[in-house]
Amino acid sequence: MDRETGFRKCANCGTENSPDSSFCKNCGSPLSDETGKNPAHPVRRISRKRKAKGSNSESKAALIVFVVLLIGGLLLLSGSGTFDFPKADTSHEGHNHPTDQNPIIPPDAGNNAAALNSQIANLENLLAAEPGNDSLQLELAHKYFDKKEFTKAINGYTLYLKNHPNSPEVLTDMGVCYFNLENFAEAEKNFLKALELDPQQQIANLNMGVVKLVQDQRDAAKEWLTKTVRLNPNSETGSRAKALLKEELKVDLDN
Repeated sequence: MDRETGFRKCANCGTENSPDSSFCKNCGSPLSDETGKNPAHPVRRISRKRKAKGSNSESKAALIVFVVLLIGGLLLLSGSGTFDFPKADTSHEGHNHPTDQNPIIPPDAGNNAAALNSQIANLENLLAAEPGNDSLQLELAHKYFDKKEFTKAINGYTLYLKNHPNSPEVLTDMGVCYFNLENFAEAEKNFLKALELDPQQQIANLNMGVVKLVQDQRDAAKEWLTKTVRLNPNSETGSRAKALLKEELKVDLDN
């Protein structure tokens, strides 16, 4: 924790998180008690940084609310009867979105259980109306990941991958879920599938190094982490790989 600001700074991506946070709201990495240090842990491939562009599901939810209000107003104006207006779910209102799939992320959603529960309920309702909507299915899986309900997130990612098997980012996120459930064999399997599709994906290479490291397969961990650094030594992922090599394996690639 930063003694001056009171925030917990993520050692992986540098994002400042609230003092009671356990995981980074941006990248999903666990937050350690010591500033600048982070335990060996895989990284989410799909960034949680927010973009200005709104999501399709959010626009759809807003449209549904608008239509309901419009119909209700017309009924009142025509004197045809009363209309019980539903309470609109405004938990998504005014928020930006992090990925091409645009999961709905409110500020500090990772630490706001009420906001996450509201979003999950909203997405489940939308998905019930459109059971074949893969984009909604992926967003819901992301929300379960944010809530740390990793088994449900895996189920959602699995459904999405049935129609989109060549999605290395989703495979990587699913691998992180398995890692959090301490199913290292499945985590590794998903990271390797992602790398078959995209061998240059730096985060999947890093995550392979982490999986090997936590299983005390140090030579294999060194190989994967070194490859991660060589892919891009100046990126955040490359810097983290160098830190793990130096702190956990006593290998300093800068010297």
